[in-house]
Amino acid sequence: MADADHHRAKGCPNLVCTVFAADALLDAYERDPQPRYLEIASSAAAYILEDLYWTDGDGTASFSYPLPGFRTMTHNANFLAAALFCRVYRHSGEARFLEPR
Repeated sequence: MADADHHRAKGCPNLVCTVFAADALLDAYERDPQPRYLEIASSAAAYILEDLYWTDGDGTASFSYPLPGFRTMTHNANFLAAALFCRVYRHSGEARFLEPR
């Protein structure tokens, strides 16, 4: 990683950590349905969808990992994002998490 990229990485959210935090909030929401827990988890999922999701025009789609702008296909990160989208959709009904375009 170039030095400039390393500095951008410091403090930058990544997909895996974002999913783990959102999952913890959804776990809390399932035990104590405070709307704020779901709002924050939904916001985390929106970050992944809006800032990390990419397609290349030939039907390939993925999520940037470890940083926004990295277009590598990391299957375990993709599965984590997809699972989070399913959980957020189940609780919020927000259809945008059902079928990213």
